[in-house]
Amino acid sequence: MLVHMKGRLGPRETTAGAANDHVRVNVECLMELHHLTQAELAEKMRKSQPWLSKRLTGVTPFHLEDLDLVGEVFGLSPAQLLQSGYGQLDRRHSQDRRSGVDRRRMGERFGAPHT
Repeated sequence: MLVHMKGRLGPRETTAGAANDHVRVNVECLMELHHLTQAELAEKMRKSQPWLSKRLTGVTPFHLEDLDLVGEVFGLSPAQLLQSGYGQLDRRHSQDRRSGVDRRRMGERFGAPHT
């Protein structure tokens, strides 16, 4: 069921559309983080590369069963894949080559809270 909420989500008018956008961004970020191509992820999901490509480009929306398959590969729940920015947070920390201790020290130096 699609729920229309005009004027609340910007150019997208459905919560389903916004949720699918979050999933697409998160899956792309996770693929980058784990150095996986579309073909490799599709193989791990027991699907074809064109099947995955249609979902990542927005031609076909992700369904709950699809989220289960993606979640199995990355060790995540469907709820985590639906969270806005989940994959981007993982990518940000993976690109930071400093240790956790160094990041905390830098935060203390500039008055930022511990992360």
